[in-house]
Amino acid sequence: MAISSAIRWAIVVAELVMNVACFDLRGPVKMMTKQQVSIDSDPQGADVTVDGIARGETPLTLPLDRRASHVVALRKPRYLPASATIESQYGKPSGGLEQWELAPAAVYLRLTPAADPVTTTRTDNANAFLSKFYQLEEMRSEGLISNEEYGRARLDLLRTYEEPVPVKTPGDPASSTQRAAQ
Repeated sequence: MAISSAIRWAIVVAELVMNVACFDLRGPVKMMTKQQVSIDSDPQGADVTVDGIARGETPLTLPLDRRASHVVALRKPRYLPASATIESQYGKPSGGLEQWELAPAAVYLRLTPAADPVTTTRTDNANAFLSKFYQLEEMRSEGLISNEEYGRARLDLLRTYEEPVPVKTPGDPASSTQRAAQ
């Protein structure tokens, strides 16, 4: 069974097209499946996870699969967690051949400081103290309690919301916390 010359020419042209698609003037074109993505944060030193897998600390550059989207998450003590999505896109980069690309190719996240629990507690305590103090003042002004009861209740209120004061012990570099008025 002989192959007709038209079919032979079609096979030769198909092979030629395949060879041209895989070569340029510099040699074979490699279909790259990984792309380098830079990840950084402010402040630096945040723990980086990509798709739920720990990858190191910022700043760093990682090879990521071009054909899949990725979720980058950053965590640092005393800061709120932050994350970004890197999308996989199919198109023509500047080289001309269509291929998968990740966008953005660099991730930079500014981390937000978490609320300081000590400051929050102090603010809550101050608000609670003022609220109770104003209630006490109102009760005295309306004649619901005597001046003597007011004085005792006010002293109890002050003792309840008294702030500890750090005191350094002589010869001990570590400070201890003691009540200011005992």
